Amino acid sequence: MEELKGMDMLSKEEYIAWGQEIYKAPKKPKKGQQEPDTPKPDLEAQARYEEDFEQFQLSEDSLFAAACRALSPPASERIAQKQASATPLDSVNDLGRHLGLYWPRRQGAGARSLRPTAALYDALVPSLLPDKKPVSSTEFWRLASRQLGLLSGEGGPEDLARLAQASVSGVTLADLKRNAHDIREELTRLGYARTYADDVTMIATSW
Repeated sequence: MEELKGMDMLSKEEYIAWGQEIYKAPKKPKKGQQEPDTPKPDLEAQARYEEDFEQFQLSEDSLFAAACRALSPPASERIAQKQASATPLDSVNDLGRHLGLYWPRRQGAGARSLRPTAALYDALVPSLLPDKKPVSSTEFWRLASRQLGLLSGEGGPEDLARLAQASVSGVTLADLKRNAHDIREELTRLGYARTYADDVTMIATSW
């Protein structure tokens, strides 16, 4: 069986092919629409990617870092073109989906919410707890708020006040409480959290 490589372990030729493949990836048709025509490669963008990739190899520590640096500007440009008529928030949401940070989930009567994927928690928990010592859920999200500006609802009225300062309206304390509970459940499912008899949830990189 052929050994599978991670995206950070490809050869120079494979990174070039990776960039080229992205530029000719077809869009998935919406329900009821016909399959798209065979996509035409953006030769100018591919050539620019290869040139930038060569240049960044001189300054970056790895081929992977060089490929990411080379691909980021044209990828962002492509997303911006796709979302040309969208609001800034729509563009951020779209970028988040492309990066795999979150995925839309529908709840209730067509209402949409956006939740982080497991991959984001896999990065978030170790980054906030480098010494691997367990902390309470309240302390964990206090760290997340102070270091990264992230809110989960764990802070209750404090989180609500911060949202108001950012001009985010329509969120209630009940919404925040429910969101914090859902996140604790997800962290527990992923093995990062444990809730004890006194209703205190502790979060750690491993147990």
